[in-house]
Amino acid sequence: MLREVLQQENDKYRQRLAIGDVVLNTVLRNERAQRYLGEYIKKQYNTDDIPFSSIDTAFVRDYHLFLRVDKGVEQNTANKYCKILKKVVVLALDNKWMEINPFQGCAFRLRLLTDSFSLKKNCQQS
Repeated sequence: MLREVLQQENDKYRQRLAIGDVVLNTVLRNERAQRYLGEYIKKQYNTDDIPFSSIDTAFVRDYHLFLRVDKGVEQNTANKYCKILKKVVVLALDNKWMEINPFQGCAFRLRLLTDSFSLKKNCQQS
């Protein structure tokens, strides 16, 4: 089940945090991704968890849209949460828990951001 495996992976991140292998923000982002994924699954499927066989390209795209619309996160943040999902999907593919990669054909574009502080600084120097 998807959320069960994601929880196991997050537990491993907590262990890595204890030895200084990852930073707290990484752990918190992964846990937030797990919580958002749970909310999405509850909303779309009216259940707490789903088997890997239920994950397809539409699931991935709809999850990304859920993050953007329902959770109000920015494009790049939604991409990061989908990247966390993709790590678990790759794990499932490697372990033969699923056969088709739902991320194949999905391309999430990064939104280029401009640093307003740098822009102001450059304008003042001119």
